[in-house]
Amino acid sequence: MKKITILCLLIVFSVFTFAQIKSVTDGKIAAKKALQADVNPNAMQSIYKPSSSTNNTKATWDVLFTFDASAAGNPGIETDGTNFYTVTWSGGDFTRYDMDGLNPTIFTIAGVTNIRDMAYDGTYFYGSDASMTIQIMDLANEASIGTIPVTCTGVTGVRHIAYDPTLDGGNGGFWVGNWNELGAISMTGAELVPSTVTLESCYGSAYDPWTDLANPCLWLFQQPTGAEAIFYQFDINTYTMTGVTHDASDVPGYLASSISGGACTYEDAGIFILAGSIQQDPNLVFAYELAYTASPSAPDAVVGLTVTPDAGGALTYDITWDNPTLNVGGTALTDITSISFYVDLVLETVLIYDLVVGATNTFPGLTVATPGYHTFKVVCTNGAGDGIPASVTEWIGFIPPDNITFSNIEDITADVAWTQVGTPDSWDIEILTTGTPPTGTPTYNTVTNPYPFTGLTASTTYDVYMRAVYAGGNSLWVGPFTFTTQPCPTANQCGYLFEFIDDFGDGWNGAAIDVMQNGVSIGQFTLASGAAGSQTVNICDAASIDLIWIAGSWDVECGFTLKNPFGDTLTSFAVGAAPLAGSFYTFTSSCTPVGINNNTVKEINIYPNPTTGTLNITNAENADVYVYNILGEVVASINNAAPFSTIDMSELSEGTYIVKILTDKNVITKKINLIK
Repeated sequence: MKKITILCLLIVFSVFTFAQIKSVTDGKIAAKKALQADVNPNAMQSIYKPSSSTNNTKATWDVLFTFDASAAGNPGIETDGTNFYTVTWSGGDFTRYDMDGLNPTIFTIAGVTNIRDMAYDGTYFYGSDASMTIQIMDLANEASIGTIPVTCTGVTGVRHIAYDPTLDGGNGGFWVGNWNELGAISMTGAELVPSTVTLESCYGSAYDPWTDLANPCLWLFQQPTGAEAIFYQFDINTYTMTGVTHDASDVPGYLASSISGGACTYEDAGIFILAGSIQQDPNLVFAYELAYTASPSAPDAVVGLTVTPDAGGALTYDITWDNPTLNVGGTALTDITSISFYVDLVLETVLIYDLVVGATNTFPGLTVATPGYHTFKVVCTNGAGDGIPASVTEWIGFIPPDNITFSNIEDITADVAWTQVGTPDSWDIEILTTGTPPTGTPTYNTVTNPYPFTGLTASTTYDVYMRAVYAGGNSLWVGPFTFTTQPCPTANQCGYLFEFIDDFGDGWNGAAIDVMQNGVSIGQFTLASGAAGSQTVNICDAASIDLIWIAGSWDVECGFTLKNPFGDTLTSFAVGAAPLAGSFYTFTSSCTPVGINNNTVKEINIYPNPTTGTLNITNAENADVYVYNILGEVVASINNAAPFSTIDMSELSEGTYIVKILTDKNVITKKINLIK
């Protein structure tokens, strides 16, 4: 449950993968058109704690803080030093967070939508929907202040924006541009610097006066080929790139091929910080250390800051730390004149500290007013000013269950499992259909982990809330955690192969196929990127299927083929012949080959080959199936196979594998290629 940080930051990103559409990212626009990717914000879930990673060494590009954000689709990021704010690129939802990323609150501002990157000038926030109009916003009061019309040669829209207080003779202004543009405008939108450079698909930008005091710069967060998140340093004085770059793939939790989002900078307690948003699902929040604004003679951070909650769930804790022995500059610290201790940003005034350099301070039995996560920060000060802060976030009080997951999801049953710090007497579970407000009244009380749900409804999404029950009281409820039941038992499903083509090689650009099964959508499927791909869609036997075409921006590039579980083509359309929006093919599914009855020997099929991860095997009922690597090692297997079975090879390395099927009559061997 422990979350240790030196600083807190927040930002949002998203990755666009080939799969059932759950997220979309705001990605690169090529010369021809947008290679789009913007993460769908509809996957919002509650945040109960920061899932964080920290590095407490002192160096440029140290990752100070990371955590998963509350939703995908929010690449815009800014802070006023009191809160972080993110915004959906494809809607009007803003989210306000505490500086530690907790307590997200969603709000809207009338007339303000589709904001990308954001900037802050000390009074208001600024951002645009990639048009030539900048919105002026008071996010603290959830209000629109006005707009700024932009005029700047070479700039076609404001996607990235950075406030620079030195522009316009010290009156301030903005560096702005669309994907490949960068110009400067005044606070009223008038041109100061035309765009004459060519960037590489820049999504976010941030002003930096601290890395080199003589040469202020911008950090441009770019996605050069549409699958990266790289910072580029831009020299404002010479209007050229410096050649300094930093790849944000070093951020813990980064997913391969994730892309850049917004960026911002700010100063906090002696450290100048670059915050960036990596677009993936969920969005990844991170912070880099760039420079120190504290005096070199000021104290470094305290060492070994530790908060120990009461094991019995009382609202008390012990805290300890060692005073620093070095200053910010890395030499011996000579004195500490005061120590400031904050709980949730509120200064504690009743403690008496040992100010000796290197001394240990320990305070047992301190209290908080409410259960939950609390952030504790310590800053040492001397005549040179405030030093570097250290902070730690801990849960105080009865600890709730964590890492709630679902497995064995069928049409009317599912299992829920969790982890637990401490030993509660039992757990309360409330399960509701999604959209039903929680009541706080348990549906079940259990001592069993995992817990099996029964009597569910097929094709239904459920919200689950949980709390731990102790003899002395209960933890807070956590949730909702969501799962959706299958439309039918998995044993009654079989895989239909969807094959996708895009002749430009950049995916389907928003086009998709919505699969309606017995009148209910089981998902939208697309080619997210590249020239070709395939996906197996599990469909119930004897179901009425309707394929719905969702038009994108470049349907003329799309081609499609649908094959049944036995390799037969059911329907297709060539590149340039995509259907009009709406229903374009209907059929009744079957998990039994046409013309085959129970008295006929069925041919065993293994497909697709090559596969990108899922291998389908039909008509191998009761057989044993083994997958061997080139060393002859068994890497996957099935005993007593069903009429339709699948093997997940997604975690295996790319290469050639041998599939051996042992029936009661013979042995079938087939070579399979796994590509990624």
